[in-house]
Amino acid sequence: MARILVVKQDAEQRNQWLSLLTHVGHDVRGAADGERMAVSLSRFVPEIVLLSCNIQANEHDVAAASAYGYAVQVAEHLHQRFGTAIGIIMTSDRNTAGERIACRRAGADHYLVKPITDNELLVVIENLTRRLTPSSHTQAWRLFANDAILSAPNHPAIALTGWEVVVLNAIASSNDQQISRTKLIEAIGKNPDVYDQRALEAGISRLRRKLPPTENGTALQAIRGFGYRFNPPIAVVR
Repeated sequence: MARILVVKQDAEQRNQWLSLLTHVGHDVRGAADGERMAVSLSRFVPEIVLLSCNIQANEHDVAAASAYGYAVQVAEHLHQRFGTAIGIIMTSDRNTAGERIACRRAGADHYLVKPITDNELLVVIENLTRRLTPSSHTQAWRLFANDAILSAPNHPAIALTGWEVVVLNAIASSNDQQISRTKLIEAIGKNPDVYDQRALEAGISRLRRKLPPTENGTALQAIRGFGYRFNPPIAVVR
């Protein structure tokens, strides 16, 4: 199952899709416009965004003629921000070659034209989910470094401090996701010869308390006499 953000101005259709996707087991949020989408993205990291071509910047934006161009800008922003770690499905009541091409160029994986049946939508989401994580979708941990967010399977997005982002990025970038205390202290900009390692341990302890439990107890593990590792694998998204 996937984390999905439905961005659609039509409240009735948005709620119908939210109900459908929740019913089949997806973790779903909804937003009526670009402003509310930004708020949702600050605390919920989706794997798929279902984006209407008719959305506007906010509830006070009534320039419907510009809605299509704005939706393309939103898709470009999502693609630049999350890269291939996110899937984008754009929906529209228009079916011109120019609009389809513009949406594809903006980063959309699919362009669906109304009327869209429930089965069609579910199949597209199922295939896109399989493409995003072909091996083990439920085991994907992702660090969104630029947004200071850690995405854990079956868990709400975890907000991180700048220090925590540096620590996780250093571990994730190391061989086998293992790093010595010395290298980690250097990564946070300190001198290992004079830095009090108790401060590092205290910070690691605070970070651990934010993480959901894993089969091994905790994802952030200490290696006696060496340093730390993160298990299961974590991917860094910029």
